[in-house]
Amino acid sequence: MAASTRGWPDGAPSAVLAAGDQYAEALPASVLAARDTVPMLLTTGTTLSEVVSDELARLHAKAVTVIGSVPTAVDAQLQDRGITVKRLGVAGDVVATSVAIAREVGG
Repeated sequence: MAASTRGWPDGAPSAVLAAGDQYAEALPASVLAARDTVPMLLTTGTTLSEVVSDELARLHAKAVTVIGSVPTAVDAQLQDRGITVKRLGVAGDVVATSVAIAREVGG
């Protein structure tokens, strides 16, 4: 979270959320975050971690792009907080997820 705090001290309208244990998905997701100049946050587990939840609240993010293997339960948690969710990719399919991100970026 330190990079998000330093890079976006005044918050950000949106963020990219990737599974912290799926580096092959997180790496292309970082390109999407860089293109949009928004923070990329990493989560692990089956629900939204408290650390990530707190950071999204600090950012005042209104939208989150959720990448591939992040559990769908996280989508519901975000939506319950009034955050718009856009999902890119397929859980467990690195290639499909990378292709979805590339298409979103414009590649």
